[in-house]
Amino acid sequence: MAQITVSFETTPNPQSMKFNFSAPIAEEMAEFNDAGNCRRSPLATKIFGFPWAAGIMIGHDFVTIT
Repeated sequence: MAQITVSFETTPNPQSMKFNFSAPIAEEMAEFNDAGNCRRSPLATKIFGFPWAAGIMIGHDFVTIT
């Protein structure tokens, strides 16, 4: 398995953080606004396990968490 590095950056929304991955993590973009609609994404389901997660956007090589 190849090593994947993660970097992070701020976004225009001060309540969001963007995490950039050095390898693809998803084939298509998806956005989730609550835990109830993320059953098709194991990653989003795990992130919504944290009490501070209110929204998640998953892209080809990034995740933004609000």
